[in-house]
Amino acid sequence: MRYDRILRRVWVKIDGREYALVFSLSVFEKLDAENDGNLIVQLSRGDTHYKLLSHAFKLALKQADKKITDPEAEALLEKFVYEEGLPSLSAAFWIAVAVSGLMGAKVSRTLLERMAVAVQDVDGLEDCTEADEKNGVKPEE
Repeated sequence: MRYDRILRRVWVKIDGREYALVFSLSVFEKLDAENDGNLIVQLSRGDTHYKLLSHAFKLALKQADKKITDPEAEALLEKFVYEEGLPSLSAAFWIAVAVSGLMGAKVSRTLLERMAVAVQDVDGLEDCTEADEKNGVKPEE
């Protein structure tokens, strides 16, 4: 697992291939609505039940690559959990939360330091995943 602070993406390996996770504001809005408007309270307590983690993972996959369908996201989640385990699902969630910046710079920095995951801030398209290319991330000219 690795992340990019510039593109605000977390990459996870599933079945030998890297997939990006993006936790945008719209993903947080969907999760918050599904959690009775208590998402920030849950996150501040570290209360992340499986339903939240799994749904967030699927939404983040689909946000990163708009071509991923619901059944594909479900299958990728299942493969990830069986390959990496539930602790890695939780780690992917918290890293994506931190990278998103939606919790503020100080909280994000603290979370990322605690998670000790490789950072790779990309400079151009040569380091981007295929999903990034499809979603219009291009090197500056």
